[in-house]
Amino acid sequence: MDFKVGNIALELKIKGQPVRIFRQLERYAEHKEVEYIVLATSKHMALPDTINGKPAFVINLSKNLLY
Repeated sequence: MDFKVGNIALELKIKGQPVRIFRQLERYAEHKEVEYIVLATSKHMALPDTINGKPAFVINLSKNLLY
């Protein structure tokens, strides 16, 4: 996991196959101290609402740029 902020696992991805990224997020969701999964990526990728019962969110960096 790139960052753990409190009970949030935050993964930053620019490259990689969506299946591999999802499998990585599934592994993070196995940790009992993780309650939320957040993927920040420039790839076009969707996630289910939950991964192993943990709420999952995607931040699309190519659309949510701050200036």
